Amino acid sequence: MQSAGPETAALERFFVTIRGETREDLTRLRTLGFDLFGTTASAAGDDSVAIEGLLSLIQVGAAVEDGFEVTVHEPASRRAKAHVQESTASAYVGHTGLTFGPRCIRILMFV
Repeated sequence: MQSAGPETAALERFFVTIRGETREDLTRLRTLGFDLFGTTASAAGDDSVAIEGLLSLIQVGAAVEDGFEVTVHEPASRRAKAHVQESTASAYVGHTGLTFGPRCIRILMFV
């Protein structure tokens, strides 16, 4: 298996925590267009702020150059992907143990 080249590695995205000194830093960070997880934004007692996100190494470098402290945790590719399960309405109803007529099955398929 070949390793990724530097161009590919630079575009890979990583889970990160970004810290700034003031609440205004958080506002400025949001204008940079990074993939940030708004629900993780927090402020410490000393008015410093932190937020988590998903950034490429190029974006990490840009944030550091802009005065932010960035902690890189792990590549996004290492976290488990959500399990996707597809099923037809008939198969779903069959697993429930309930019995429905053909007309009900057609209705369930469009809900």
